Amino acid sequence: MSLIFAAFIALLLNSAYLSAFSEPSLWYYTNVALHPLFGLVLAVLAAPRVRRWLTGPVRISGVCLLAVGLLLGVAVLILGATRPYTSLVNAHVGASALGAALVAVDTWRTAARWNAKRLAWVVRVSLAGVLLAAVAAAFARTGRET
Repeated sequence: MSLIFAAFIALLLNSAYLSAFSEPSLWYYTNVALHPLFGLVLAVLAAPRVRRWLTGPVRISGVCLLAVGLLLGVAVLILGATRPYTSLVNAHVGASALGAALVAVDTWRTAARWNAKRLAWVVRVSLAGVLLAAVAAAFARTGRET
């Protein structure tokens, strides 16, 4: 379970970076290349456990949106993220972001009931860090577009 969560956090931080920056640098292109790898690895790791996670409407909605985001991401990987496919990229980002937010909120909520309080604390701090990165990415993107 911890490897799946680590992959989820890595993908979210990678996504925040890609959202915030688009300068043609080696670091940016490295993150572009890592993004589909993180997504596919997370999907492979999570697939055997998905049925056990489908508990409650928030979690079910989040997992379903993440599945849609995965399919759209595979389409972007095949077709490319060029201008003709902007709407496909935006749909991938929207479905994935909303799905991740729902899963993160549900994980935050359920962590309070875990017996392993230290793990719950680590999970919540990690999710708070991702939220901070997402907010910072939004501000960086806003500054870039004006």
